[in-house]
Amino acid sequence: MILDILRELFPWLSPIIAAFAGWAFGRRKQNAEATGGELENVEKGLEIYRKMKEDFVQWQVELRKELEAIKQENETLKKKLEDFVKKEKELKSENASLKRRVGQLESEIKEIRNERSE
Repeated sequence: MILDILRELFPWLSPIIAAFAGWAFGRRKQNAEATGGELENVEKGLEIYRKMKEDFVQWQVELRKELEAIKQENETLKKKLEDFVKKEKELKSENASLKRRVGQLESEIKEIRNERSE
């Protein structure tokens, strides 16, 4: 009796079981593919990040070189400025000295003119 019922239901149960099994395995495959796609996207994202990081490190190295060159130029310009300030002080001192000498010579010229006119 049970065997007869099973024989009657088997043609109907067989496709239902096969469909369920196909759906279950198909879902598993679909999930695996979706996960694989997500992993590919993560890998692509990591590759982009690594490239950006390499570019940033290179840019940072270049900026440090430029900064060092600017620092050296700044030190050179400071030294030149100090030299100019020192030279300016020397020239001002020399100018003041020459003005005094000119004043002395003008006084001497006046004295000589006064002596001649007398």
